[in-house]
Amino acid sequence: MLDIRLLGTPQVFLDGGPLSDFVRSPNLVRLFVFLVLHRDQPQPRAKLADLFYPDCDEATARRNLNQLLYRLRHALRGYPCLLATSQTLQFDARAAYWLDVAEFEQKIGAQDAETISAAVALYRGELLESIYDDWCIPLRERLHERYLLGLSALVGMYEASGRFEPALEAARRWARADPLSDEAHYRAIELLVLLDRADEARAQFDQYTALRRSELNLAPSARVLQLAYRYNLQPPDDQPVDRRVEAISAALVSLIEPKEEEPPQVAEIRNRLQTKIINDAEALGDLFKARFASDEALTCYHIALGLLSGAAGVQDIERRRQRELTLCRKCDEIYDLTANRGQQLQNVAAIEQLARSLDEPKAMFDALLRRSWAEVRNDNYAASVIAAERALEIAKRCQSADVAIANRILGLACFDDGDFLRAKQCFSAAMELDEALGHNDAFIADKLNMAATGIALGAYEAALTELENIQDGQALPPLLRARWLGLRGQVLTRLGCLVQADAPLKSAFALSRQIGDRDLEWWLAGRMANLYWARGEIERAVILAREYYKSAVASSRAQSCVDLSESLAKFYIHSWRGSEALDWANRCAQTANARNIWRYRMRAQLRLAQAYRLLNDPANAQAHAQEALRLYRQRNQTLEEHDELMQVYRECVGCAFLLQ
Repeated sequence: MLDIRLLGTPQVFLDGGPLSDFVRSPNLVRLFVFLVLHRDQPQPRAKLADLFYPDCDEATARRNLNQLLYRLRHALRGYPCLLATSQTLQFDARAAYWLDVAEFEQKIGAQDAETISAAVALYRGELLESIYDDWCIPLRERLHERYLLGLSALVGMYEASGRFEPALEAARRWARADPLSDEAHYRAIELLVLLDRADEARAQFDQYTALRRSELNLAPSARVLQLAYRYNLQPPDDQPVDRRVEAISAALVSLIEPKEEEPPQVAEIRNRLQTKIINDAEALGDLFKARFASDEALTCYHIALGLLSGAAGVQDIERRRQRELTLCRKCDEIYDLTANRGQQLQNVAAIEQLARSLDEPKAMFDALLRRSWAEVRNDNYAASVIAAERALEIAKRCQSADVAIANRILGLACFDDGDFLRAKQCFSAAMELDEALGHNDAFIADKLNMAATGIALGAYEAALTELENIQDGQALPPLLRARWLGLRGQVLTRLGCLVQADAPLKSAFALSRQIGDRDLEWWLAGRMANLYWARGEIERAVILAREYYKSAVASSRAQSCVDLSESLAKFYIHSWRGSEALDWANRCAQTANARNIWRYRMRAQLRLAQAYRLLNDPANAQAHAQEALRLYRQRNQTLEEHDELMQVYRECVGCAFLLQ
């Protein structure tokens, strides 16, 4: 019996003994494992010759392949596992053999810890570690992803049953396999604390922090940092933060618990103390905010806001309102980053009220921009455009920097509303002003917005040129760098450069998770899923898109929901699975119609037409194709969907209707 182990360095055993000839000949290994992993169908000899001898002419390549096949049979000691004809070669799946990859895939998706643990034990390393051929990369990545998901599931199962030692072992293995995973390190640290191994927990946190700084040039993520603060695991240079928390807590206690028989001067002392607490709370919030510790930062800002609302120590009402406005703006940035949309809208309302009470154009301009952005994030595009237009009117009476910002926000509102031509005009105006003013980061943001608009309009080459003209993109601030990488990956995918698209998308995806920007992470999950689909990895694309769709639904982010559900409908359509495609297309349509997201209303109708066509329902296919075209023609612009829409329309309706 053949024992074939392809996870890690390839090994082949026959009746318990190693086949040493394989170790000495990499080409033998490459041919054999290719046939094993593609055993479901015969492989043309011409294809194999070209794959293994790309630099040789056809005759030489075929001759070399024949010689390699002879050596392979000899290395297998005549074991009957190869099927050969004059035109094809195939590994015989009827032969007696055991394959670790097949066993791993069968067990890793189980619902019990013992079976998953057995699968994890099979994973000695990534698939074919000593082989670097392009054909094995997608399968290697898919198996590695399933391995990570298995470890994650294992940690949860062991924790739920109170088996903390094996849970810790799985979490540490997870962190070694995916060293930049926040979740893996978080679970390992949490389990070490639970097992009362504080020194090891601190070492795990230090290792995680060092990796983040060396690989991503980022501080620890908000979630892991919160865990470190909670259990006093932060390094020595962060200790003053804890001491200041204690000082503020002590000061608050003394403030809210008046003593009996206080001397007359106590009111003045109390006012000074109150002012000091407000100042320290804001400063401490700024420290937490810089470290992406969002919850702690909000707590500090809310302490300061609560004290300001009744602060006798702040005599000047206008000055107090300015201070409240500053704190509310800082809270707004955190709510936006963490996708806390309900709180963001409430906070923006408070900002607007403060701005009106101050009666300052600059404050009202800022409030309107924040309102516009919050409405975009809540998928209320008409309200967003109105607020941005009002801000632009105010800006034109102020300085040109404000005009640039207003144009940028208005462009984003128009972009998400599907008015890409107007968005392009706004971004172009902002870019011209920011370049003239020397606002480099704002100018880069404008160029990224222009590239995104170019992609939507189908101008892929122009978008790629725009992105490549950004000098030293890797040195950009984290959020801009993640967008730059993500857009590069998206446009390369659209252009069919799938190998080149992989690295920037993965880097952007990891970076979005590190900085905690949920909206960007959802968008990048969709781009990664579409890359997997373009590479033919349908199952992998579906798993990723479904997982992020669930989290987008939980956060009520309609734009992300329609993006991911439309992608899932497309994946199932191209897998010839009409019922699943219809389900996801209907989900997309329901959300897009409810929130009036024009572009995805049109896309949903396109997917519904395709799904009904798969299900042999020509009447519904025709109706939805006609509705898709009607929606598309509502906006006088040519989008990247144009060619696909026209093709589907011809298939479902016919050419004559296109002329009407």
